[in-house]
Order: sequence, then C-alpha cells, then structure tokens
Amino acid sequence: MGWRRLSTAQRDTIGRLLPPLVAVAIVVVGWEFATQVARVPALLLPDLRDVASTLWESRQSILGHALVTLQRTAVGLAVGIIVGVSLGLAVGYSAIIYAAIYPLLTAFYCIPKQALVPIFVVWVGFGTPPAIITAVITAFFPVMVNVATGVSTINPDLADLLKSFGGSKKQIFLKVGIPTSLPYFFSSLRVSGISALIGVVVSEMIASREGVGYMVLMAGVEFRTPLLFAYVVTSALLGIAIYALFTVADRRLAWWAYRGNR
Repeated sequence: MGWRRLSTAQRDTIGRLLPPLVAVAIVVVGWEFATQVARVPALLLPDLRDVASTLWESRQSILGHALVTLQRTAVGLAVGIIVGVSLGLAVGYSAIIYAAIYPLLTAFYCIPKQALVPIFVVWVGFGTPPAIITAVITAFFPVMVNVATGVSTINPDLADLLKSFGGSKKQIFLKVGIPTSLPYFFSSLRVSGISALIGVVVSEMIASREGVGYMVLMAGVEFRTPLLFAYVVTSALLGIAIYALFTVADRRLAWWAYRGNR
C-alpha cells in the first residue's frame, strides 16, 4: 500500500536511485567479507574503516591534490571540446576532409597515452602542460565523432524538402545539421569529461609532482595501501561528479531529444 501511495515522480526517483545504491551496498558487503571473513592481507586490500579514516585525516592534502587534478582536467576538457567540435563540424560537412583526416585522427587516438606523455615532457616540460595536452587528446575524439555523426545524419526527407525550397548545402548544414548534432554533442561530453580526467591522472603518474595521479603512484611505491585506496576513491568521486554534471546539462539543454520530456 505504501508504494501505491507514492506519486509517479517519487516512484521514478526511487527507481533511479535504488539500483546504484544496491550496487554500492553489494561492493561494501563484498569488501567487508574479503577483509573480515576471508582475511585478505591489509597490504592487498585495506579495511574500509582504514580507508575512511585516511580520507578524513588526510582530507586537506587530498583536497589540494584533487583541485589540481580538477583544474587541469577542466582546462584540457575545454580545449578538447573546442577542437572536437571544430573537427566534428568539418568532418561532418565535407567528405573530402573526412577521407583526409579521420583515419589519421583515429590512429593517433589509438596510441597509448602513457607512450605520449614522455614526448610531451620533452616538448613542453614537466607538470601541468603535459597533463593538459593529454587531457585534450583524450577528450576531443568522442566530441568529434559524435558531432560529425550528428551533422551527417540529417533526415533525408527533411533535406530533400529544404532543397525543393531552394536551400543550399550550407543552409541545410547550419539550420538542420548543427541543431541535429546537439544531443550527440551533449551526450559526448560525459565520455569526454571522464576521458580528460583519466588522461590527466595518467600524466600526473608520469610527469608531475602533484595531483591525484602523482599521489596514487607515491602511495603505491611506499606501500601505503589505505592512502592509495583513498586517492583511488577520490579519483572515482571526481569522475562521478563530472559525469553527473554533464548528465544534468544534457537533460537540461537537450531535453527535447528525450522521449517523455516536454
């Protein structure tokens, strides 16, 4: 009876929140089982309470390094979005540009970023610059692919209708292609945001003396497992925050692309 008394909105909210909460509960129970019952050594898997206490005791240091990583991610992501949108529009508009640069960009994106960071260090130095560049090259590709897909998947009937009224290829591209690509663009930001964060963390593990990636590396080298897991949890929380931010932006700014939304 209690469930029937809830409104549709309340039921939808519970339906969205319940699955991830159950998943987190399963992870916590499994973690506790491994440490308390199976007696996995603390060097391999620390107790959850130790990780939580480390997070609290080192909160100022963790927050400082997290802000460094977040700033680098924001700058790299912003540049990556600009590059991705520009290339996506060009690739989606021109078949010649697509044939010329798309294979090269795909090959470049497939190169392991760990192999590129030392090259960036030689080019631009140590610290923030290679982290930002790594974020750019990991963030631009999803944006480019989605924008190019959006502008090139115009409804043929609509395109033919506009052509019958004298619409040029440029006019169709500007008035139909770009608006069509907006849902693809906003959806790609979630992937690009996470990719940029991963790129920054990878770069910090190789070419930095601050940031979450650097502290993960140092905690691992020093066998400080609770601190290592504390920074891993911090990195995960940053990723969740970025994903949630762009999910909200997607739903708010491209609401018309989803069924059931007004």
